[in-house]
Amino acid sequence: MPKPAYPFVDNIRCIALLAIVAEHTSNLGLYTYSQDASPYWAYLCSIQAVKFGTIAFFIIAGFLFAENSKNHNVFRYVKRRMDSIFKPWLIWSLIFLFLLTVGATVKSLVAGAPFSLILSDWWLGAKTVYLHSHYWLIMNFFFCLAVLLICKDILHSWLFGGVLFLLTTFYSINVHTEWIMPQHTTAIFGFVFFYWLGAQFNHRFESI
Repeated sequence: MPKPAYPFVDNIRCIALLAIVAEHTSNLGLYTYSQDASPYWAYLCSIQAVKFGTIAFFIIAGFLFAENSKNHNVFRYVKRRMDSIFKPWLIWSLIFLFLLTVGATVKSLVAGAPFSLILSDWWLGAKTVYLHSHYWLIMNFFFCLAVLLICKDILHSWLFGGVLFLLTTFYSINVHTEWIMPQHTTAIFGFVFFYWLGAQFNHRFESI
């Protein structure tokens, strides 16, 4: 069976990528306004308007996962993702980790610091790279993929989707309540719902 073409997939990816770039460029410079100033609301609205970028990537990933799952090509899909995404990500993230920590390692060796301190520097570097830099996205992506693979038999269960939605809701509310440290890079269960949602869009594509 020929693979169906979905031109909108690349279109959404392009728009989502532009949104992510726009969101992260907001960190360049200081934007401090009083709440009664018009620039404050303009800035706030512009930032919120591009928040959909990351979520869009997860929805599209779930859509394509379901498409391949439906055609019994899911493991071929996973292999393609490993080859095209995971392997380059692993190489470049390790290079980044090396560049981030090699300076501290050399200084520690020159100063005769204990080996435990060197390991501590590398552990801190690993947390920085994989949890607090932009490399977090691919880890989260493959985590979502793993969850859906494990739960493939209940992929289209509304109960399963409801549980994932509750997890996402918890992370959303936690941004304000701060029951746990509110960092989206460590909210690993917070994005699985959107991956699942993309799968449902594919499953009900004709109706939608």
